[in-house]
Amino acid sequence: DLVTWGVAPTITANLGGGWQLRGLASYGESTTKAHTKSISGTALPNAIRAGLFNPYDPEASDPAALAAVGGLETFGLSRQKLIDARLEIDGTLLTLPGGAAKLAVGAEYLQERLQSQKGGSVRGFEDSGYVGLSLPANLPGNPLTLIQPAIAPLPVARLRRNVKAAFGELMVPVFGRGNGRPGMEELTLAASGRYDHYSDFGSTTNPKLALRW
Repeated sequence: DLVTWGVAPTITANLGGGWQLRGLASYGESTTKAHTKSISGTALPNAIRAGLFNPYDPEASDPAALAAVGGLETFGLSRQKLIDARLEIDGTLLTLPGGAAKLAVGAEYLQERLQSQKGGSVRGFEDSGYVGLSLPANLPGNPLTLIQPAIAPLPVARLRRNVKAAFGELMVPVFGRGNGRPGMEELTLAASGRYDHYSDFGSTTNPKLALRW
């Protein structure tokens, strides 16, 4: 089973003079759950030895033993959350003969959360654990026999990290269209960079220089 949803509002403010401020935010969640039935490799031989399970006619077996043999499952649960907030400002820095030189700067905060739980259990006992099952054997004296041992609660793994970032870009038109130079219609220089700090392993800086002709 998969359930996912999210919201992503955006706000833009005109600051005048060709500048604008944008705020973006998003929040999303997804949950994935899986139940895969399986035969208990422990309960099956125990029930056969106790005379409570007939492999040639399972329907003639003891109901409790039959349920124990087929009651195991592989359980998986994963919950993810993503939070993202970004603020940007951009506009015209100055006007050059080739056009408008533009600047954009911003900052971003990202948070990721993951909760995971998986393993073998009896359906419905993933969190509490299974106490086990013992039944009177179909043998002389009907001794109490262990069919399915206890199963501990499935552990839950929780992971979380955040990323803080700052970024910017400057575009400078050296000359633009209509300058009367054949073969030199447009030339733009661009410089950009982004800095990210990860809470779990450190920082990274990624600069970029570009020339567009």
